[in-house]
Amino acid sequence: MVPKELLIRLGYNHPMPNKNMTPADVFDFLQIQAISPVEQISRIKRGEWSQTFSYNQAGKAYIIRFGDYDEDYKRDQFAHQFSTTRMPIPRILQIGEAYG
Repeated sequence: MVPKELLIRLGYNHPMPNKNMTPADVFDFLQIQAISPVEQISRIKRGEWSQTFSYNQAGKAYIIRFGDYDEDYKRDQFAHQFSTTRMPIPRILQIGEAYG
């Protein structure tokens, strides 16, 4: 199931392919950013350009991706306008710098 909302954070200056992030790293990052507690962090995949994790916060499911290229996230953000019930494209809540 695709989460209704997609949270993207971007690490411009962080060489993601060389850093194997753990759920604990993501927890630490999100705790600094979060207003409410973050739970159930798990890795979804590790690609060539980004690392993706899922987590829950305040009863909602979210996705967070870390990578080097903001263009990728801006394309995803643009693509959301073409979302349909047959092809859902989650809304991006935030693009920002992480570990920069």
